Amino acid sequence: MKGINKILTGFTVLAVLLLVGCTKDFEDINSNPNQPTKANNTYLMTNAQFQLMDVYWDEWFNGRCGMLWSQYWAQNEYTEESRYRARPTTDDNYWMEYYRALNDLQEIIRTNKNADNPNTNEVQVARILKAYFFQVMTDTWGDIPYSEALQGNDNLQPKFDSQESIYTSLNQELKDAQSKLDPEATQDVKGDMIYGGKVNKWKKFANSLRLRIATRMKDKAPGKAQTIYDNIADGDVFQSNDDNATFVWGTAVPNNNPLNEDQKTRTDFSVSNTMVNTLKDYNDPRLSVYAAPINDESSDEYVGMTYGLRNSQAAAMSNDNVSQPGWEVYRPDAPTILMTYDEVLFIKEEWNNFDGSYYKDAVKNNLKFWGVPADERAAYLNTLPDAPTQDEVYTQKWIALYMQGLQGWSHIRRTNTPDLDPPAGGIYESVATYMTEKDVPTRRPYSQNIYDLNRANLDEALNRQGPDQINTQLWWDVQ
Repeated sequence: MKGINKILTGFTVLAVLLLVGCTKDFEDINSNPNQPTKANNTYLMTNAQFQLMDVYWDEWFNGRCGMLWSQYWAQNEYTEESRYRARPTTDDNYWMEYYRALNDLQEIIRTNKNADNPNTNEVQVARILKAYFFQVMTDTWGDIPYSEALQGNDNLQPKFDSQESIYTSLNQELKDAQSKLDPEATQDVKGDMIYGGKVNKWKKFANSLRLRIATRMKDKAPGKAQTIYDNIADGDVFQSNDDNATFVWGTAVPNNNPLNEDQKTRTDFSVSNTMVNTLKDYNDPRLSVYAAPINDESSDEYVGMTYGLRNSQAAAMSNDNVSQPGWEVYRPDAPTILMTYDEVLFIKEEWNNFDGSYYKDAVKNNLKFWGVPADERAAYLNTLPDAPTQDEVYTQKWIALYMQGLQGWSHIRRTNTPDLDPPAGGIYESVATYMTEKDVPTRRPYSQNIYDLNRANLDEALNRQGPDQINTQLWWDVQ
């Protein structure tokens, strides 16, 4: 699907021109009869999904942020990120890339609004995807341009909305989009690489996302969260792994999983000792899926890489002596995971006061998702308690979120479970002075481009939210 991106160069020029208000004015473009100036919505849908999955799942935003800051992985070299140095270029690039792809979704909504025969389901799918990734963005940076975003030249300096207001709006967007999806509509949703245009799947996905939103905000706004949960918990949400929201990549370049492509030339990551030791403590059969044995033909031993070593310490360790990520997560067509059925079950378990009603079923379905054989699943489930503690549920949810680095990081920030140790080599010197009470970063810094192009609105957000530092807590983070 990277080939799609190349094919759509002519189309995505339009998207670049319409970026959220962090761009400069552009000159008028002369019309060329041999090149389209309006993109077909089928291509926009595919391109938006591809671009969003690429930035959400690649070796930088997922690998060097989510997978590290949730301690699923550790760095083999260049260990700055695992010691909490956030590279400015990463935030510059990904802030722009998210908004660029979201603009394609906004264009789908806009063109349908002005169409004689609008494709209502196509609009709702675009709205659901927008909501998903706006939540990813606000959970990464905090306050962001939302209500005034994606207006192109009509508003080059959009205001920053508070995370509280964004969460309220995201819930309403998903509720409204879900209600307007019509399985009986005659117009197909074309270009959909997630559910192949199956409207009933999108309805379940929207409601399941609302459960995630309610759960993330429950400690900060318990009354609002309870209302959201009560309205949909027993309704049209994920019912099995068949409902999982995943984006399946191709088996060869240029359509393969971005992490697969990265590992062909680089070995930047090993599975962390935090993850390996936890799986060993539970005698968890997912260990052989999540990780590869150390590089010895006769070995079946798994060794985690110590998390957060200094560069010199990491360089002194051979990659052959620590476990690399397993082939199941590195294979070319390994899916990008947006949300799975087991997460819905873990959410229900939490809202039911950890009474065991959904606990084992959640673990079982995650084991099934990762392909653990039935006999191993049964044996493992027999070792789990019928009446779990809160920490046991949260730990199993953290294990189940493996590869969903950004969601795992949000889970750690909200629950503080498992209680992660700080980096073994110490927090990076430039940020250590203000990370005195936090073992894990609570947000990423804003893009430098925003300082240059939208400073007044950024300053207003900083005055409301707090300093642009990695230890400033988000609205929902009360730990």
